[in-house]
Amino acid sequence: MPPPPSSLGLNPGALLHGRYRLERLAGRGATAEVWRAFDQHQDRTVALRLLQTARAAAPAERAQARHVVSLLTAVEHPNVVRVLEFDDRSLTQLLVMEWVDGSPLSERLGGEPLTETRLLRLASELLAAVACVHDHGLLHRDIKPSNVLIDVGGRSRLADFGLAVPEGVTDEQQLSEVAGTLRFLAPELIAGRPPTRQSDLYALGVLLRTAGRGDNPPAIAALISSLTARHPQHRPADARKAATFLR
Repeated sequence: MPPPPSSLGLNPGALLHGRYRLERLAGRGATAEVWRAFDQHQDRTVALRLLQTARAAAPAERAQARHVVSLLTAVEHPNVVRVLEFDDRSLTQLLVMEWVDGSPLSERLGGEPLTETRLLRLASELLAAVACVHDHGLLHRDIKPSNVLIDVGGRSRLADFGLAVPEGVTDEQQLSEVAGTLRFLAPELIAGRPPTRQSDLYALGVLLRTAGRGDNPPAIAALISSLTARHPQHRPADARKAATFLR
């Protein structure tokens, strides 16, 4: 199903910031749009995430976004969608990412459940992706099937860092808002506690449980049980320790 029309009044063919030629609207969420575009300066196809809200114009929000992007641009991993640039010179924040040919995991889950082999691969790849993101001092905060892309080679790619924050964030306004998708939120986040590596791992556990949708192999079942423990101290300390369930 094609995405709805642009809520930002944009159309294919428009040129943004003198270099990004919009090709098509690839997706739209509550606060942002993602466009496939061509970067005329770098001669490459990219994904543009456009955010236009009142908070996007706030100096504190812009400073936070710049800091997050400075951390994200250092993340290089085969299972993470690369963040290339960030531009907030106008009221619309523009996050430039690599374009991945493929489809969201959420679309794949509309048919048959994943095979045991595919589910094990998905778990291994996403744990590696999350470990890399955490190593760079970031928390994703919105791990769910629609934020995982499966490329044409079948590789999983963690995407959409629109809610990412530095690990250990203490901004009171940010922590007062429950961010993310309710189904994938760890209990402590719903209770208003700050995000941690364990809350990201909880979301990943719910994602894997959703992807399995049936009798899971013992290693996956044990992994999911550990990741979705109600209390964060009962979950693995990090993604690498969680990956030991698959060995």
